[in-house]
Amino acid sequence: MTDALALSAAAALHPALRRIQTTARDLADAPPATILATDFEQVRGPAAQLLRDAARLTREAGAIGTGPIRVPRSRIRADADLLGADLRGADLRGAELRGALLIAADLRGADLSRAELIGADLRDARLDGADLREAIYVTQPQVNAATGDSRTLLPGTLERPSHWL
Repeated sequence: MTDALALSAAAALHPALRRIQTTARDLADAPPATILATDFEQVRGPAAQLLRDAARLTREAGAIGTGPIRVPRSRIRADADLLGADLRGADLRGAELRGALLIAADLRGADLSRAELIGADLRDARLDGADLREAIYVTQPQVNAATGDSRTLLPGTLERPSHWL
């Protein structure tokens, strides 16, 4: 929710995001009996939809690139199987990569600006020289599981892993 609240293009959703965030915090601090009695699908479902909507608004707010891409944009979708895919230098701006399998994918020099990466598996993905500064919902564990170098551009909220060159 914190990441979604930082997305200016999703400002119209911020009040609802704050309510869900408060609900989640309240549940985390609730007594065990309250937690056990809670139907978490009633919280998770609306929260997941808000996150998808915030990412969509952000993707749509940015100009989608027209540069070369080795995998046609029509095939880049949520839950895509891109295991070991050659995406070097790909223009993935605004791509919906939610839950995508990018294990061992070659993303060297790729532009992932405004690409939604929530739940994407980046284990052993090559991120050398890739631009993730404006990637949506990219996390420290995802970055830690990938390889990169000094040219890889990360959001200011993430740290460059010590194992990167």
